[in-house]
Amino acid sequence: MTAPVVYANYGLPADYAQLTARGVDVRGKIVIARYGRSHRAVKLYTAEQAGALGLIIYSDPADDGFARGDTWPRGFWRTSEQLQRGNAKYSWFWHGDALTPGAPALANASRLDPATAPTLPRIPAAVLSWGEARRILERLDGDTVPPAFKGALPISYRFGGRAVRVHLRVQMDAGLRTIRDVIARVPGAQRPDRGVLLGTHHDAWTFGGVDPGSGTATLLEVARGLGALRRAGWRPQRTISFAFWDAEEFGLIGSTEFAEHRQRELRDGTVCYINTDLYTAGRLDAGGVPSLRDFLVDVARDVPDTVGSMYDLWRADEWSRQTAERRARPMSDFEVELKALGSGADFVPFQDFLGLPTLSIELNATTRTTTPAGSPSTWPTPALSAARSSRACSAPSRCDSANRRCCPSVFHTMLNASPTTRWRRLGGRSARTAGRQ
Repeated sequence: MTAPVVYANYGLPADYAQLTARGVDVRGKIVIARYGRSHRAVKLYTAEQAGALGLIIYSDPADDGFARGDTWPRGFWRTSEQLQRGNAKYSWFWHGDALTPGAPALANASRLDPATAPTLPRIPAAVLSWGEARRILERLDGDTVPPAFKGALPISYRFGGRAVRVHLRVQMDAGLRTIRDVIARVPGAQRPDRGVLLGTHHDAWTFGGVDPGSGTATLLEVARGLGALRRAGWRPQRTISFAFWDAEEFGLIGSTEFAEHRQRELRDGTVCYINTDLYTAGRLDAGGVPSLRDFLVDVARDVPDTVGSMYDLWRADEWSRQTAERRARPMSDFEVELKALGSGADFVPFQDFLGLPTLSIELNATTRTTTPAGSPSTWPTPALSAARSSRACSAPSRCDSANRRCCPSVFHTMLNASPTTRWRRLGGRSARTAGRQ
C-alpha cells in the first residue's frame, strides 16, 4: 500500500487526541510512531481503531539510543542500524496459539478462522531503526509537533499527512509450523509427583539475542550443576524440572500450549514455577506472588556480591527508586517487595491460567540509563556504600578470574551449599510459603 504518512509520537490514545485537536486525520494514512510507554500491540490496535491503513514503529534515540547512554557495542542502547523486533498480537484476549484459545494446539485441534480471530491485527505493521525512520521523519511536512512529541533526532519533528507518502509492503508466512519444547527432569527421591519447574525459552528474534541467550545459559548452568550432583548420588526431595519453551517471541506459544495440554498434571504437582529470560550484569529484577517473597529474600541474602550480598544491592537499588518523601525517613525499616507480574513472559500461563505460585528472577542492566564507570563497588550510590562489607567470595573458583567477582546468580548459593541446604529451600521452604505441600 502507498499512502501519506503521519507522525503520532508514541501512538497511544492521548497522542491521537492531540492529532485530532490539531486537525490531523490519520484515516486512510500510514502512521509512524516510536517505541516506548506501551507494548507495540497497543500501538497497532490504536492505529487500527483510528482508521490507519498501516503502522511503522521505530526506536527513537530519545528512548533507545545515544540520548540514553553508550550505544552498542560500548553500551546497551541501539545504534542507527538496529531495530526492535517483536510480536504485536492482541494478547489481552489470550496468549498462546491465536487460533486455539484455551485448548492445546495439537494437529487435530479445532481452529478459529484467522480472518476473525480476535488476537490477530487487521492492518499491516513493520519496524525500522531510527536511521531508516529518520529518512521519513525529516521529510515530513505540516505543523511542528509540540515538545512532548519531539524525540532526540537532530531534525524538525512535524505531523506530516500531506505530500510525503510511503509504500508499506509486509510479507509473512502465516502457515502452521511444528514447535518443540525441551523438558528435562531430576526425579525427586521422596515426592516425585511434586516439583519445582524452572523455565526460559530457546527461541530468539536474532542470533545472539540476550533474551533469552543469557537466561538460557544460566538455566543450563544450573542444570549442569544438578547433573553433577545427581551423578554423585544426590537426589532432591521433590522433582526439579527444566523447561526451554519454543515460540515465546510469537506470543508465549510453547509454554501456553504446554500448560493447556497438561493443566491437571501441573496444577496437581507443581509447587512453583520460576522464570528467567535476562541475566546481565545489572540490578536484580524480581517479581512474583507475595507468598514467595520471604523465600526469595532468604536466597538473595545468601548470595555474595561485590558489596555485601545480592539482597543488600537489591534493597539499596529499590531504596534509590523510592520517592523523596520516603527517602527522607530512615532506611532501617525499609523492606523490598516483589513487583506484581504482568505479562510478556512464560510465567503468564502458569500464574494466570493454571493459578500456580510463580516467580520471575532476572538481572537486568538495561533498566539504568547508563552504566557507571568501574566496578559496582565504585558506583556513587550512598545506599550501596552503606551496604559494603568485606565478605569474601565463598567459591572463588567459580567467579570471574579477572576481578574475583561472584557470579550474579540467585542460584549461585544453591550450587555451593550442601545438598541438604541447597534444595531444602526450593523443595521445602517454597512449598510452605506458597501454601502448597
